[in-house]
Amino acid sequence: YTMMKAGSSGTSTPIHINSGIRSCWIHGKADHEEIKDGDLVVVDLTPKFQGYCANLARTFVVGEPEPQQLKLIETYFEINKATREALIPGVTAGRLDRIGRGVCIEKGLGEYHLNGISHGIGLRFEETPASTILPNHRTVKLKDKMTVTIGHTILAIPGYGGVRFEDVYRVTPEGGEILFDYPLDYEI
Repeated sequence: YTMMKAGSSGTSTPIHINSGIRSCWIHGKADHEEIKDGDLVVVDLTPKFQGYCANLARTFVVGEPEPQQLKLIETYFEINKATREALIPGVTAGRLDRIGRGVCIEKGLGEYHLNGISHGIGLRFEETPASTILPNHRTVKLKDKMTVTIGHTILAIPGYGGVRFEDVYRVTPEGGEILFDYPLDYEI
């Protein structure tokens, strides 16, 4: 309702809200599981505005975060910063993935990194490069003013939970320019 009130004409995909162990899932499906104190909750929104698609995902912690939850969240913030800074003309989607993986390895979470930290977005929800679903797109060089997401994949520990913070950026010579302003935070 809030997105529609702000001018959205609908969504590109269903809204996903995953909690607890299901926060590992990249796409969600409603069930009867209740959100509990201590859960990670991933909210993924895909509003459309004047014919263009957007993507915003945030992870929240219900109550006080555990040390492992904080480690996942802080690692994702570092991945976001490093890949955003590298979002310049000529960089490839594969390079962005390697940067994200490097941060995960440095933090001891390399085995939980999933390929595809970014995808193109604009008139369609997933445009070139869509390296999460088309591996050959990892070699596509980004151009000035292209719009892409950063944060598409979930940093997830099976049986525990996962986090995702996704925003839309414009590629610029100075790095990624965020196209909307929503705090990068995990507190409800």
